[in-house]
Amino acid sequence: MIKIKHGLYLYFVASYFLLCLVSCKKEYTKTAYKDIEAFTVTDSAGNKLKGSVVGDSIRVYWPPFQKVPANITPQISLSFGAGISPASGASVPFKNGTAYTVTAQDGSKKTYFLIPMINQPAPVFEVRNSESLTIPYLSLQGQYFIADTLQTKLYLINASNKEIPISLKNPSSFNSLSISVTLPMDGSIDTGYYKIKLISGVNTIVKGPYNFGRPEYTSSLFTCSFIQAGKTLKAGDDISFNYAISKLAQKYYPGKIGNVQLLVRPVNGAEDGSEDVFYDIPLTSLNQNVVHYKLPADISNGKISLAILSYELNNGEVGTAYVWDATTEPATPISN
Repeated sequence: MIKIKHGLYLYFVASYFLLCLVSCKKEYTKTAYKDIEAFTVTDSAGNKLKGSVVGDSIRVYWPPFQKVPANITPQISLSFGAGISPASGASVPFKNGTAYTVTAQDGSKKTYFLIPMINQPAPVFEVRNSESLTIPYLSLQGQYFIADTLQTKLYLINASNKEIPISLKNPSSFNSLSISVTLPMDGSIDTGYYKIKLISGVNTIVKGPYNFGRPEYTSSLFTCSFIQAGKTLKAGDDISFNYAISKLAQKYYPGKIGNVQLLVRPVNGAEDGSEDVFYDIPLTSLNQNVVHYKLPADISNGKISLAILSYELNNGEVGTAYVWDATTEPATPISN
């Protein structure tokens, strides 16, 4: 039997355990995984939209007729241990080319590019009465209009390619099938040829040119209001009207404000107007954009049912600048 000195024995034991420790140590290799496993966006209706990741593209299919946002805040899931910039939940532009860089554990990188897929059909339209258009009326008939002034814009483009915005805030109609508007009467649109440009969501359509003729003579050429409407009046009182004559009226129908015709319904007079009394009252004075008249001494007690402000054209004809109707306006009694 071979005897081993105590110190040498301890040396062998320590060496054995060290060898085991080194041989048993587990090696961990950093991974190269850098995949986007999920990309989710919330639409304007609160629904979750899952992006489709193909190659280096992230395609997000946006629902039709929803407003397309300028920015999105997607929630993103990645391969184990990977990181991404911009981070999940960060606001990014919702447009082609927005880039995401994913970095794997081993430091390798991959860049993905956002591609919005907007599922919105392009609107189609025809211009009503396109063969005989007259200022100030414009009506489009079609489909796929987005009835939202933030998403739909309308312009006329003149011969100099200047775009003239047309307000959609107070249209005659504005829905998915029809847009009817009154054009501005400030002289920015005159007779001649114009193209029509419609922006609806992500789509832009330009058609034309179309020829617009001179405006028909209507009270829309004038802006007027009855200053004393709703007040109690008596014989001899001044009644007055604010007024403005549009540039188109001045150009195509030059003239001046004339008499005012009043229909007064006597106290206990028939509601059908059969007993109304007619008064033709001459102009008293004109101060800036206010015209004044004086109620006659023999005017009946009752209420004004109708006031018609006349317009005397330079060619001798007489038209109407304004009609005030008591059926839609405040009651204006006369009490002497």
